Amino acid sequence: MATQWLRRAWLLAACAPVLLLAACGAALGVAASYGILAGIKAVLPRYAFAPEVVIRINLPVLAFSVGAAIASLRGGSTSVSSRSERRLPSGR
Repeated sequence: MATQWLRRAWLLAACAPVLLLAACGAALGVAASYGILAGIKAVLPRYAFAPEVVIRINLPVLAFSVGAAIASLRGGSTSVSSRSERRLPSGR
């Protein structure tokens, strides 16, 4: 039981820098998308589009891209997990 807890603690410690890096990347990507949209709106002429056209961030697409980033993290932590199980002693 203690070895299983130690394995999980080691896995979390091994994956923490990767998770932090990916979370920071996702947050910077979201911030950049809003900043780029504001820049595009500032550069466009006032009557470039019809007044009823609304240019904004598509939240389902944004949520999907953040979800894809999280899913790719899970895949990376799974590969670390499979490698760690071969290296650590079983404790039996």
